[in-house]
Amino acid sequence: MKKTNRKPLIQAPKPLPKAQPYKAPYPSKSLSIKQAEVWNLKLSSAEYTQRRLTFGEYANVMIRDVPTDYIKWGILNLNTTWAEMFARELQRREPEFKRVNT
Repeated sequence: MKKTNRKPLIQAPKPLPKAQPYKAPYPSKSLSIKQAEVWNLKLSSAEYTQRRLTFGEYANVMIRDVPTDYIKWGILNLNTTWAEMFARELQRREPEFKRVNT
């Protein structure tokens, strides 16, 4: 019988790929806060309705999309910068809250 250099008909299975670390299918809270901060830095100070929250339950959500109850809470409980933006948004939504100059 002659020896030949033919490949065998059945090949050995390929080795399994190395295990990869688990990545969550959704962004982490800290990542969304960083994204919101970067977004806010790109805006001018006049564009408060386009600002995104960088904290709380509504992190990375635009101010215009936040519920009115949360905005009222923010006006009473947050620092001056956020409270001012929340007050402007409340005035935009509900005209009866606009300041009247007398």
